[in-house]
Amino acid sequence: MSSESHDIMARAVPFTEAKNAATSLAECFADDRVARYYLQVSDCNRPLTPKEEKLNLRIYECLTAAHCHDGLVVSAGPGYDSVGLWLPPGSDWTWKTYWRSRLWLLWLRLGREGRARFFGSWGTLEESMTSTMGTRASVTWVLTDLGTRKPSRGKGYATKVMEYGLALADAQCQPTYLECFDYNVPFYEKFGFRKRGDG
Repeated sequence: MSSESHDIMARAVPFTEAKNAATSLAECFADDRVARYYLQVSDCNRPLTPKEEKLNLRIYECLTAAHCHDGLVVSAGPGYDSVGLWLPPGSDWTWKTYWRSRLWLLWLRLGREGRARFFGSWGTLEESMTSTMGTRASVTWVLTDLGTRKPSRGKGYATKVMEYGLALADAQCQPTYLECFDYNVPFYEKFGFRKRGDG
């Protein structure tokens, strides 16, 4: 982390800027295993086709808009260099969330298998969080996504995004939960997270 990180500020992203934040996330996760699982692309090394890129962007546009509407989107950096999507306790994605974020259109675009993968993963996340957090599940903040553009990595942007969300949770003495790949565990352990399970 550079000394410049002390001057970095994170902020909440309003609904009017959701597409800008989503563009950053789509770029961050273009070669991510989870994102490609949604796209039904098994090869994480090959470039996405234009059609796949468009669908990947649409997925993150819908997700980001949904979090802006009923959740929290945090960004750090002058060009949405790092973006985090949080679900505070009590976040409830109603039909209004699906309508305004256009998740309902995504349902149509993904196809049967894509729908099962994408929307099914959210049910799995909720089940895992509830199982892990137990009686504290109802007051738990969930970090659903955190991505940093490749040219901006190592500059402290993701740290600021994390600190912003964690400060809100800590102010209310509420726990936080996230899921990540093993290679990201050391980063999150810096904030006090503890690994549970083998995944």
